[in-house]
Amino acid sequence: MNINLTDKQKIYSNVIKNALEKIYKNDKVDILNLINTSLGCQTIEIKYDVEFHQLLAQYFQNMRYQDTKDKEDVLQKLLEQCLSQNLILNTQKSKLSKQIIILKRLRRIQQKLKDDPKNALDHLIEEYDQEEENCDEEVLLQRFEQDKTDLRMQIEDNVKDLKKENIKYLLLKKQNNQEKNIQNEQNLEQILLDVYNQQKIEESFSKRLLQEVNFIRKIISMMRLKELFGLEYVTVQPYGSIVSGFAQKSSDVDISINTNCYIDESSFIQLLHNFIKQYCSNKSIKNVETEPVLQAQTPLLKYTRKDTVDQQQIKIDIDICVNNILGCTNSLMLYTLSQLHPKIQQLGIIIKHWAKQRGVSSKSHLSSYSFILMMFSFLFREKILNSEFVKKSKSKENQCQVKIKRKKKDGEQIFQTNLYFYSNVEDLKMKLAIWRKEKNLPSLDDVSLSQLFIDFIKFYQSSFNFKDKRFISIFNFDVNYSNNNFKYELYDENYYFNIEDPFDTKHNPGQKTQNKQEQYKQAFDDALNQIESKQYNLLFSSK
Repeated sequence: MNINLTDKQKIYSNVIKNALEKIYKNDKVDILNLINTSLGCQTIEIKYDVEFHQLLAQYFQNMRYQDTKDKEDVLQKLLEQCLSQNLILNTQKSKLSKQIIILKRLRRIQQKLKDDPKNALDHLIEEYDQEEENCDEEVLLQRFEQDKTDLRMQIEDNVKDLKKENIKYLLLKKQNNQEKNIQNEQNLEQILLDVYNQQKIEESFSKRLLQEVNFIRKIISMMRLKELFGLEYVTVQPYGSIVSGFAQKSSDVDISINTNCYIDESSFIQLLHNFIKQYCSNKSIKNVETEPVLQAQTPLLKYTRKDTVDQQQIKIDIDICVNNILGCTNSLMLYTLSQLHPKIQQLGIIIKHWAKQRGVSSKSHLSSYSFILMMFSFLFREKILNSEFVKKSKSKENQCQVKIKRKKKDGEQIFQTNLYFYSNVEDLKMKLAIWRKEKNLPSLDDVSLSQLFIDFIKFYQSSFNFKDKRFISIFNFDVNYSNNNFKYELYDENYYFNIEDPFDTKHNPGQKTQNKQEQYKQAFDDALNQIESKQYNLLFSSK
């Protein structure tokens, strides 16, 4: 279908207006595709070449970056750039008169935009038919050749200027983005530090907890355990987060009464309960309560004391059990790793708080201890920590074998395990610093806490389709589970996370994630979305 040039001009003007409207609305639009679709449609007789499309698209894109409130001024510049380009196209001579009429219209557009910018296009369309009647083609041909040369030079200069302006803009944008990223990182860094400072255990409270541990040691020393149970020695050893370095204000204290031989745990717990109750009665100590829990898989005594620290009322909760050798060893091992750099301890406490707030760390979900194992598995896998600790620990794994015996619901469980781990913190810190320098990695002093937290979230957020990432281990962090070159006895496909307990080879803490895949996936997805959208305060909001 052929249409007259007046209709083409209307179409052309509408295309420009449509593009401008989308630009001002800040719509995400493919400008080049918009122009190709609109100007290259079958109803238009004149075909526009690729060069014109690209230059026009570049001009549109450049206008997107300009902060101007004068739309008519933008329209004038746009029309001047767009309409003039018709003269550099490879058109047939028979169409030259129409091309030059467009040039003449351009000149009047510039004038009318100054006089009456809102109605300029409408006025020019009305004038078109009068121009066409007075067209001398030979004269127009000569003017066309000269104008084409002049306009090509002008366009080339304009393109150079545009490129310069775009380079300046891109450099400025890059600088602004860098400044924004630094500012965003500083904002998240401060939020994380605030969370850590709010959650970490106060030194005064920590000292008070240790005083209570010593009180229990005193109680144990007063009991006639050798006479009653034939014990040669007894030690009172705290374990858990209070020892590992990841204790929070809400943390309780776990204590294990370790003996030189196996004893009936329930009988011992009941005896300890009676002795403490009698001792407190004799000494008129009224702020201590004990409650034996004998039917649990691990019998324990719940010990509570209400006290005042720094003029604040506090409650000290202690769970006392018997011969939890694995828990004691595990806590000391985690303490060794936590001392490699202060940011490790900070990151662990932040992750524990985040998991609890998001509802994925509780009695029915993963424990806070499991999230600490996840953190270390991530740090080793991502080569934030080197493998020196693992190599030296494995080198003597057969030199500290012990037999573990414990009660289960279906009877007793007996197994062998290794309790050795390399504990020379100063040597490990030195080797870590040397390794990071050899690998051209920055010192952990120069790695922000916010970057570590973001990388932790990204690591497990992307684990949905990666079995290796969802196998959590410290001593076997580098295994490729997908290639079946390592077999974990307790691995279960129904668990979203399979977690290898470092010393308890018969326990998979990941069993709490059975049938909860979507909950954990959603927690990490939400966290990453909040980070990317800079909604940092939502990271630690209660779910």
